[in-house]
Amino acid sequence: MDNRGEHIRHFMLGPYNEGDNVDITCEATGGRPLPRVTWWTGNVMLDDSYERRSERRVQNVLHLHNLTRRDLNSAFTCKASNYEHGTHDIISSVRLELNREYIRP
Repeated sequence: MDNRGEHIRHFMLGPYNEGDNVDITCEATGGRPLPRVTWWTGNVMLDDSYERRSERRVQNVLHLHNLTRRDLNSAFTCKASNYEHGTHDIISSVRLELNREYIRP
């Protein structure tokens, strides 16, 4: 979900402006035990601070601060894992759209 709590459409987040702060929320429901919800970019874990929201729901909010041009088209992946034998991670990714700041010459 995006800053407004709305589902992210077409796996594209934004567009946001350079300097903006963005929160992306990933939520998982069900599973026994409840899954561990983490945020990744490529093979690098960004955030593993998920929290239990109810008996059957966990979420993790990724906080992105002061977006820069380097963030344009960055992919952020949420993984829900519970490490039970024979189960697979559930994965969802979003790509960040960004408006560049215009600087007059």
